[in-house]
Amino acid sequence: MVVLNISNIILLFVCSLIIIYQIIFAIASFLIRRKKIEVENYFKYHRFAILIPAHNEELLLGNTIDNLKKINYPSDLTDIIVIADNCWDRTAEIAKKKRVVCLERFDKKAIGKGFALTWALSKIDINKYDAFVIVDADTIVNQDFLKEFNMDLNKGKEIIQGYDGVIVTENNRLAKLAHLSDILQFYVYLDGRYKLGLPVRLLGNAMCFSKRIIEKYGWQSFSIGEDFEQYLKLILAGEFIHYNPRALAKSYQPASLKHAKIQRFRWIKGQIELCIHYLPQLLIKCLKEKNLKQLDVIIDFLLPSLSTQFSFLTLAIIGVILSGNFINVIWLLSIIFLMFIYLLAGFIKGKVNIFKYSTAIFLAPIYIIWKIIVVAFSIVTYQQKTWSRTPRSKLD
Repeated sequence: MVVLNISNIILLFVCSLIIIYQIIFAIASFLIRRKKIEVENYFKYHRFAILIPAHNEELLLGNTIDNLKKINYPSDLTDIIVIADNCWDRTAEIAKKKRVVCLERFDKKAIGKGFALTWALSKIDINKYDAFVIVDADTIVNQDFLKEFNMDLNKGKEIIQGYDGVIVTENNRLAKLAHLSDILQFYVYLDGRYKLGLPVRLLGNAMCFSKRIIEKYGWQSFSIGEDFEQYLKLILAGEFIHYNPRALAKSYQPASLKHAKIQRFRWIKGQIELCIHYLPQLLIKCLKEKNLKQLDVIIDFLLPSLSTQFSFLTLAIIGVILSGNFINVIWLLSIIFLMFIYLLAGFIKGKVNIFKYSTAIFLAPIYIIWKIIVVAFSIVTYQQKTWSRTPRSKLD
């Protein structure tokens, strides 16, 4: 019983820190208005290279290219470049038929998105472009996608993360559940962070880099979580990642837990690997600079995903029920109340129709149990770092 009580206290303490940290950003997202930056050359148009890393993406690549060709930006200032990386399907053929630049790469040793991006940047004339945008091969963007990045560049911003959400289809309950999580992440958490003058993470999709950033750093991140690794390297180098939710991109979510499992294994293992490698460097930088913003980067780095947070909360509920400790019950109810407020903030900002997402919400308990199993398995097998592609389906 003593061990159970100590475990409960530790778990409740962790859950408390997590929700209080997020509530701060929820308050900021509602109360702080974005600063307007006046620029002299506000309507200057920059030349963009849109990079699409693609490994066997014949099912969805064509739609992505068609969508990018229709965006509201001068076509003579935009080059779409598909990186057909170790493909044995029709990916390269589709790219060529769509009359976009197609770079074909075959390397069975250097496998993964990071290697593909590094190789492609070595083949491209960097000086031809003002900025580089990275988009996944299963992505649909909004009409003003490049216009938003263009305005940010005119304001002097050099690294920008756009909105990276999911495409919601009627029969994909996992996508609906992911969309609810996205609303909290993009409309509340990231919005609050940015309004408080804090950097946001790079998410792998809808990312924009100025020519200076590409020339200076290139892409030198090759882990399973290459996008997050690039973010950490840029932060350690003293760069700042800006946020623009109006540069909106959405991609397909796996429709089954079987397919989602592969994606989650990759993400979680990547997080563990990066934590082991980069956390000491971040701590040293934080201590040297005595900077609270650096401390925040560490906290943000360690912050678990929303589903993992609910997994922790579920374990806390089970522990409190088993122990029957009255103080722990009050503590737990306080955490649940704050979590409810945080969720409510997201639903209000995202203008969520609860009835539309009711079936997805009912799926949440099953998803949380599944996520606990996936996290546990990922921790046990994290040293197996082979990159695995998430299976695609027309029905996703």
